[in-house]
Amino acid sequence: LDVSLESVNSLLLEKSLNQISKEFYQEVFDFPVKSYYEKIGFSFDKEPFESLAAKFIRKYYKEMNRATLQKNVEELFKILSKKGFNQVILSAMEHTSLLKMVSDYNISHYFSEIEGVKDFFASGKVETGKKMIEKLSINLDETIFIGDTTHDVTVANAIGVESILFYSGHQSLNRLEKMEKKIFTNYFDALWYILGAEKYICPKCSYIYNPKTGHKNSNIEPWTLFEEIPEDWKCPFCGVEKNRFELY
Repeated sequence: LDVSLESVNSLLLEKSLNQISKEFYQEVFDFPVKSYYEKIGFSFDKEPFESLAAKFIRKYYKEMNRATLQKNVEELFKILSKKGFNQVILSAMEHTSLLKMVSDYNISHYFSEIEGVKDFFASGKVETGKKMIEKLSINLDETIFIGDTTHDVTVANAIGVESILFYSGHQSLNRLEKMEKKIFTNYFDALWYILGAEKYICPKCSYIYNPKTGHKNSNIEPWTLFEEIPEDWKCPFCGVEKNRFELY
């Protein structure tokens, strides 16, 4: 968010236009980005959108190395990968640039497919997504699209998959809430939802098994679902059999 805002404000300053605040950015940022450019003050009568977009991209890419991964997101990738989830990236970023960025973050190995769009104008995500679905023969009923903008919900609806949203700052929480989708502010909560995780309670001593923490003394790693625990496991505190535990 910070790099994007700084880059667009630098471009506005060059054109002697008013810079925008973070709050205003969150209320107007959208796809297609051409309409977003108009909302923040650019006039295409003076300079074509394509030229302005190219200048923004140069500024953004110059500073992109300052942008860091969202907190805990790589841990989410690791856990889902370990559990056998097929993870892909679908982005409105230009394809070659996207591949480089993902490689620079050293997270490429978590994904079976990484697809960006064909140009720098952030359009064509729906078409790219449909081609990816067809190419990988993805089961739509077993797919969750994790996005961070209202446009991501539009894309998910167009390709026919469930979507959830992560509030990362590019759009205000109020705008995301209007999409009537589940919204998460940290990736562990999103992971809990994706895994369908549930807590279970021992009927005798009231010990609560929490998949998020597992149980170290029982050699049960964090994010082990109750269903994944061996059937001969017993309550670590009172010895009650696993099959007697109840949904908490």
